[in-house]
Amino acid sequence: MKILFYRSSYSPDFESLIHAISKTKNTFGYLSGEIDEESIMSFEPDVIVHNIKDIKKFPITNAISININNADSEYSFSLENKESPRYIRPFASLKSTIINDNELEKYSSDIIYIGSPVNFFGVVDFLTCENNEINFKFFNHQVHNINGYCGLCDSKDYLKFYKHSKGCLVMETDTKRLIDIIVAGGNPIIFDGNSEECIKKINDAVYKNKKFSVSGMTKESIMEKDTVFDRASQIFKKIGLQKLSEDILNNKDWDK
Repeated sequence: MKILFYRSSYSPDFESLIHAISKTKNTFGYLSGEIDEESIMSFEPDVIVHNIKDIKKFPITNAISININNADSEYSFSLENKESPRYIRPFASLKSTIINDNELEKYSSDIIYIGSPVNFFGVVDFLTCENNEINFKFFNHQVHNINGYCGLCDSKDYLKFYKHSKGCLVMETDTKRLIDIIVAGGNPIIFDGNSEECIKKINDAVYKNKKFSVSGMTKESIMEKDTVFDRASQIFKKIGLQKLSEDILNNKDWDK
């Protein structure tokens, strides 16, 4: 089977799905940017997996079109719309956590957050004040003129930072981040709006090496049914490609 992946825009979750599917023994093609009709027709794909917004079928070819978007069709699967009958629930991306000895300082921290921390009201003031000795690192594509800003972070490195931090900040509702932190072996410090309680957890994690858990969510339970391989397999099962669905699950693995 020939499977073509077309990237309309960058998405870490879409890249994770591509990685899981490409573990199978099929022939794969990769395109992005302007749609090149000649290249597509030359490749002759049987299936196209793409993330073009809102369309129900990839143009040009009669190949099976799997749409990772919010379009209303039986072949569209949403990473965003929880009300969609084909909503792709949060999953563990299973990026590598392996680092070299000389990289430990790069990935180590007391507290880590990947994204803008401005919504952690009160907590970010505590972490970034000049007198605070806590090694706080955060990454964001927008420049932040506050202590702890470390620039950009490649999505393939997220789990490395989670694993080598004493505590990982996460919003109570951010299931995707929680899953990745737990699978990486990180220490989730959940913020539910209570700044004082969150700061106490931070101090306990940094100075007392306290570990926190999440009720009903363990590394074992996530690896059993909530990985990117599980979600990719479910997509192909729903559209009737049972053999490919099974092949994806059979390749479920993680080089930790």
